[in-house]
Amino acid sequence: MTAPALPYRYAFLTDAAPADEGGHGCHVLARQWLTAVGDAAVLVVTHPPPWKVLARLMTHHGNRPVCSYQVAPPCLYTRLPVLTLALLALHRRGLMRQINASGATRLFALCGADFWYLASVWLIQSAVGLPLDLYLVDDLEESARRQRRRSPRWFIRALEGFVLRRASRVYAISRGYAAHLSGKYGVRAQWLPFPITDSQESYHSRVRTNPDVRTLVFAGAVNHLYVSALREALAQIETWNQGKAPFTVRLQILSYTPKEDVYRQVGMSASLDVRVGLGAADLRRHLREGWAILLPYSFEASERLMVSTSFSTKVTEALTSGRPILVYGPSYSSVPAYFQEENLPLCVTTPDGLGPALREIDATDTPGLIARYHALLQRHHSAAALMQTLMESPNPSGTTP
Repeated sequence: MTAPALPYRYAFLTDAAPADEGGHGCHVLARQWLTAVGDAAVLVVTHPPPWKVLARLMTHHGNRPVCSYQVAPPCLYTRLPVLTLALLALHRRGLMRQINASGATRLFALCGADFWYLASVWLIQSAVGLPLDLYLVDDLEESARRQRRRSPRWFIRALEGFVLRRASRVYAISRGYAAHLSGKYGVRAQWLPFPITDSQESYHSRVRTNPDVRTLVFAGAVNHLYVSALREALAQIETWNQGKAPFTVRLQILSYTPKEDVYRQVGMSASLDVRVGLGAADLRRHLREGWAILLPYSFEASERLMVSTSFSTKVTEALTSGRPILVYGPSYSSVPAYFQEENLPLCVTTPDGLGPALREIDATDTPGLIARYHALLQRHHSAAALMQTLMESPNPSGTTP
């Protein structure tokens, strides 16, 4: 598929500055989106990044400048967001001049889990007057509840509805989230698969060891979306290892979550291998050498909304690793639903199905499966697929409805 040329030029707004290398969550998504759209993005306007990630974030992406509206210390944004918005309002004329000078004809805003960022987006859009495309990643109302933000839910809902209804186009990271937004606010939300521009590995045969120990690899943060499923996976692996299986299985967690927190949440076990703070090269090596890549989602009823609307960026590393993927989660959660829709193997949607799935990995461990992953990437996650969706979206003319 050849990427079409877009008839407009984007100023890309993001609350997570694009990571030059590594990073996680929206930092990765911002980098992937910018790489995919290429020359169609002429300027990056980013929310002030936290000091702890500032050193590894871009100041340029290609030939595009990246400007941060550093109108207040980053810590104030979470502690006193209204003050930061007031300061942004005072400085938005300068930001407006930068966006106008870039030649941008549309705004594309990537919004993470902080509902206050929508207010920043609205302030910027109202200043420059360009059509606004919104891309939502996490349910804002539920994220605020989990972060124990003090703002009442009615206010979050009102702010979100206000901004979404003034956007030209609304995108969501999963089909479930698009349907949720459409039903909640009466807007026409559309699924926009996140782009995966990392190079795909060819098929890697399993690394054989003596004794025969095989790793089920999970890469990413250990948080509420995954932790109960990881505990269940570890319990199934321990049961497997206590039986008469001809080989031993280890759950390998590659994370930036502190090791002591991983052990506290998942458990201590001889069947668990935790590695923290790996560089990009070592991370990819462990994924290539794994028996299979584990993509878990929680079965907890309290997580239903989040797992059905979010779509983990961990799929990026999994689909490009050259190894089989074992998806584990309820059928309503986004990644298992995606794999079921694509009729891909090793998709477990019941808690008691994980043990039997371990016996199926070897049968699916073929170059043909990796070729199917490659076809999926080209169909939904390639730069060409992203550009085609942006071209075909409702209201593509550049005028605000």
